[in-house]
Amino acid sequence: MQKGAAVLLVDDDTELRECVKEELEESGFLVRAVGDGQEALEALRAWLPDLIVLDLNMPVIDGWEFRVRQLGDAR
Repeated sequence: MQKGAAVLLVDDDTELRECVKEELEESGFLVRAVGDGQEALEALRAWLPDLIVLDLNMPVIDGWEFRVRQLGDAR
């Protein structure tokens, strides 16, 4: 992946999310970090990342349901 690529980071673990976000930003990526699948769907309405890093086990909307809804919106 090229430097400056946009990454959507989705994880409900605040400490882990912030650690991964920091590492990605230090590597030159543009990162938007959110805490659950609902926030991720909302972020995608206004912003299209090059990559999504997705936790599968989250509250509200988990990673599996996020993917179902994301693909449903893309059709």
